[in-house]
Amino acid sequence: MYVKVKGLVIRENPSGEADKFLTVLTQEFGRISIYAGGTRSLKNKYIACAQILAFSEFTIHKTDRFTRMTEASLIESFYSVRLDYEKFLLAAYIAQTAYVISTESPDEDGLLTLVLNALFAIAYLEKPLWQIKAAYELRLMCVSGFCPSLGHCGLCGGEVSGEVLLDILGGSLVCRDCEDFSTEVPFLSAKIPADVLAALRFVAFATDEKWLSFRITDDAADTFANVCERYILAHTEQKFDTLSLLKEQNLFK
Repeated sequence: MYVKVKGLVIRENPSGEADKFLTVLTQEFGRISIYAGGTRSLKNKYIACAQILAFSEFTIHKTDRFTRMTEASLIESFYSVRLDYEKFLLAAYIAQTAYVISTESPDEDGLLTLVLNALFAIAYLEKPLWQIKAAYELRLMCVSGFCPSLGHCGLCGGEVSGEVLLDILGGSLVCRDCEDFSTEVPFLSAKIPADVLAALRFVAFATDEKWLSFRITDDAADTFANVCERYILAHTEQKFDTLSLLKEQNLFK
């Protein structure tokens, strides 16, 4: 069966002397593995489509054994991201987290849209990279079913105001009245001021077009970035080597 599908390459693995297996994130099929014969050769006309971060329209031949690419048309290469080390590291981290979260079933939650929006922001928007990273981490957890409950106290159900405790593992808030009755494990909880809570709420509940359209003070930025990173690590239970590289380079908050 021959099918045309738009997808983003989030992983590539060499095969033989000139071939590759591509992991491609699509809306129709979710995460799929595609055999891309000859695309390691500099003479191959589809070489640009068979690189990590390339967003293309693929013509694929699906069989019971594997899926093979027969044609491809490049839509966006994010070439400018490849020329900037910091931007490429962040894009690689986004691709790796998308690989971990994605499944081999139709993308009904907007994962592909989120990843593409994050890459476009890195390439074309004048947003701080730390802000893109942090907001993406929280948004990714939301589209994958791990969105924190940010409305009321998870213990008493009451309104929250001022500084509150975020139960990172439980994904809920704990108000100041209930804080003494909660179990506070340092890595699994964080105290967040009102402006950080407002930013978390905005990112979690904004539309696909607006989730990066927020401002936050320098004083609150560190807490916001730290909470988002801890949240994704707690809920994926993964160690991302791309994140380790980001930290080694001391590029982000």
